[in-house]
Amino acid sequence: MILTIVTSLEWYANKDPEIAELCNNALMELIDKQAATTPELVVADSEIGMDGF
Repeated sequence: MILTIVTSLEWYANKDPEIAELCNNALMELIDKQAATTPELVVADSEIGMDGF
């Protein structure tokens, strides 16, 4: 048996993919800005296993 849980964020993203893309792009921009200002707080994706996302 496979159990699937959909969060409200996933529901909105599935309902309106254009808004999801805009939000994702804005989030990536914020991450880049954070990395530029405080690189010591940025963890490489290989360290946290981002391949599993």
